[in-house]
Parts: sequence; structure tokens; C-alpha cells
Amino acid sequence: MNMGILSNGFLASIIWLTIFTGTPFTLQYARDDLPKERWDDSGLIRDYRLIALAWGFLVTFSALAAFFQMFNPGLFPDKIYLDVNILTIAGGIVFTQLYNNKIKKMRIGPIKIYL
Repeated sequence: MNMGILSNGFLASIIWLTIFTGTPFTLQYARDDLPKERWDDSGLIRDYRLIALAWGFLVTFSALAAFFQMFNPGLFPDKIYLDVNILTIAGGIVFTQLYNNKIKKMRIGPIKIYL
């Protein structure tokens, strides 16, 4: 019944944990396609921290929407909350792809993020 809160809340906490520890989860994926000597590039870390921040805010928003739904049942149709979840995921994917393309143009070598 409260799976949206649990799943999105858990994902958001993991994302925020990786950001606050200085190792954004997105950086792990970027490093798969980079030579080891570029792994500690401050610009690269900053760029992928920004992508992780975007995902952190989006997933936190989804968790808050599910929390709102729990305390206000029937205020909006369930489809609205499903649409919110789908749109936040789609927004994250679009942002990640667009920003990743920008990073590729600015830096040498292709970088891929797999979600």
C-alpha cells in the first residue's frame, strides 16, 4: 500500500548518501568508460555530481508525492500519482542524456551512463 514511499524513499536515501560521501552513484558508471587517469578529474566529478543531484531531487519528489497521497487518499486519482512517478523518471532520463551529451562535447572521449 505504501510501496511508493518505501521504494522512492530508499532510492532517494541511497542517492543522497552517495552524494554526501563524495562519490555520486553516476560517477561509477562514467568510470566504466574512462581511462583510470581521468577518474579523479574535478570537473568530471562535478558534472556527475550534478546529474546525481538531479536524480536525488526527482526521486525525493516522487517519495514526497507518495507520502502526500498516503495522508490525502482520494484527493487526486491514483493515475495522477502514477503519472508523477513516470514523469519524474522520464525527466531524469532526458536530463541525464542531454547533460551527458554536453559533457561528451566538452571533454575528450565518450562517456556513457546506463540507468
